[in-house]
Amino acid sequence: MNCEQKVDNWYGNHAPTKSKRLPKSIKVTWTPLQVFTVLSSKEIKERRDEITMDPKLQIGAWNTAQAQLWDATTDEESRYYEQEAEAWTMKGIHDPELKAR
Repeated sequence: MNCEQKVDNWYGNHAPTKSKRLPKSIKVTWTPLQVFTVLSSKEIKERRDEITMDPKLQIGAWNTAQAQLWDATTDEESRYYEQEAEAWTMKGIHDPELKAR
């Protein structure tokens, strides 16, 4: 290995890395459950508070409340959330209030 190769190798190992740019857009794939969670957050919070008021158990209670309410949805409601998930994936959230959250 000659001196020039050693210098090139050293600079290759010690040169600062380039900063990575953020992508121009971030692709989000929405699922029906995620859409349900966004649209039904008030109901989930109410159910969570019925389950427990202990601040240490809020996350577990949220997950339980979300699962209970999701399991209670009808087939027609499930189809609605599937359609909304497809629309949100393709076009983004169309409600300005939801975008602001």
